[in-house]
Amino acid sequence: MEIQQKRYVKPNTDRLDELDIAKGIGMLFVIFAHVNYTPELLTPIYSFHMPLFFVLAGMVYDPAKYSRLRDMIWRRWHTLIKPYLFFSLASLAYVFLSEKLFLHATDLKSEEYISAFIQIFIAQGSKPVLNTPLWFVPCLFAAELIYFFLAKLKTAACAIVCFALAYAGWLLQSGMLAFDHAQLPWTLDSALYALSFYAAGNRLFPHAKQAMERIRNHPNRREICLKVLVLCMVVWLPLAKMNGKVSLGSQILHNGFLFFLTGMIGTFAVLAVSMMLKDNRFLLWMGRNTFCLMSVHYMIRKYTIPKYYKMLGIPLYKSNIFSQTVIPVLIVFLLSVLVTLVYSTVVKKLLQRMRYL
Repeated sequence: MEIQQKRYVKPNTDRLDELDIAKGIGMLFVIFAHVNYTPELLTPIYSFHMPLFFVLAGMVYDPAKYSRLRDMIWRRWHTLIKPYLFFSLASLAYVFLSEKLFLHATDLKSEEYISAFIQIFIAQGSKPVLNTPLWFVPCLFAAELIYFFLAKLKTAACAIVCFALAYAGWLLQSGMLAFDHAQLPWTLDSALYALSFYAAGNRLFPHAKQAMERIRNHPNRREICLKVLVLCMVVWLPLAKMNGKVSLGSQILHNGFLFFLTGMIGTFAVLAVSMMLKDNRFLLWMGRNTFCLMSVHYMIRKYTIPKYYKMLGIPLYKSNIFSQTVIPVLIVFLLSVLVTLVYSTVVKKLLQRMRYL
């Protein structure tokens, strides 16, 4: 009897360094925006920096790799959920130890610790997450679960369904409904809207990959990328100003259509920059370590810098004044890189040996 071999389905994407570099650039904006609150700078940054990560996540998602839902969930358990639980619990432990070692370092009450612990698992938008940037992980996971089913549809049908779901997410966050959307787990309302970015990234990736490969080998690569960047900025910046300050994590979208446009155009601008900097090894390293950078920088900014400023008798900087945040941004960035280096070279390998990661 002839034995039929299982056919290997080649993934629709090889890993592109430019995508990781784009993630590294995006993380620079995330760190800056969590330290500096200058309105003139936050409006354009928030108009694209989180959509960027959903678009890039969609670009690297390969439906051919997951014939069954449990295969995708099992993969995401290892790549998303386990690191999310590790950093969430580590953040909680860090705050608790800071309170014990430095009296009144955080001023969290016992019931707040319980609430923060529960939030790790339900991630409701109505209650703050202790390590705020980690809202992104369960939101991304929820979006990917939905897209697993939509990936089977043809592009036109997928676009229609995604538009309907994104509109539902925007409608939930608009406050026009009596339903309390903030009680949804995993910030599901944000996930419904973010699904539009994820799906767009996945469906556009084959075309984007072809364009990027042509530009990569073009003798005038930098000039082409610069023109694309300028063109994107000419369109994106006025639209961002028109829509005002938005925040996908804080469930502030304003005009959902304008937010989608600024998110996509801003992503194209970052990809153009990543093509110009395709040989930058540091940004590549940042892009491949965004999970740790995302997880540690906010803890440093919120629970470390203020504590040591107070201990050293240094007046705390004003977050909405650019000149006063230059040094804090550098401190947060450098400490985040240092912690990430330790994690990636020591802690992560130890956890892998223990079969936790």
